[in-house]
Amino acid sequence: MNLWLFEVTRSILGAVVAFVAGLLINRWWQRRQRRKMQELIRELQVDRQGGQAALVLSIGEHAIETAVRMHLRQAGIEIGLWEVLHRPELLPQDSDAWMAYLEEIKKRVRELKTAGVTQIHLFLSIPIGAAVILGAILDNGPEAVIYQYFNGVYKPVGHINAIVTKG
Repeated sequence: MNLWLFEVTRSILGAVVAFVAGLLINRWWQRRQRRKMQELIRELQVDRQGGQAALVLSIGEHAIETAVRMHLRQAGIEIGLWEVLHRPELLPQDSDAWMAYLEEIKKRVRELKTAGVTQIHLFLSIPIGAAVILGAILDNGPEAVIYQYFNGVYKPVGHINAIVTKG
């Protein structure tokens, strides 16, 4: 009787372990497939927009994304890939908070580079110190067109990594 009970218990436990392992493997596979699809969608968005993306960074109570979208629409610049990083509270006088914010920016820039972006339209409302570090981050990246807000209108004021073609 004990041997029979042991075998039944072992069979049930084996089935449960196999079932749980199957669920875990399936979950991993689904996440992998979802990431691949998201990457493909991003690449298609970039291809459709000629390798362009918008990077909108703002700190403080006023998010600038809506104004940026309106400006680009009025300028006839169609961008399907957006990275927006808005922090409603000001950065404290703590280097750890600054480093965390800048690490998030680095992550967003890496994502754009991975997606195949060749030109970033950069809109900023961040402290000058963060902007300087951002320039260093982008020095190794795709071309960046920097926009400045003048009297209610964004104007391109400079480039980082501009590719000059001879022709």
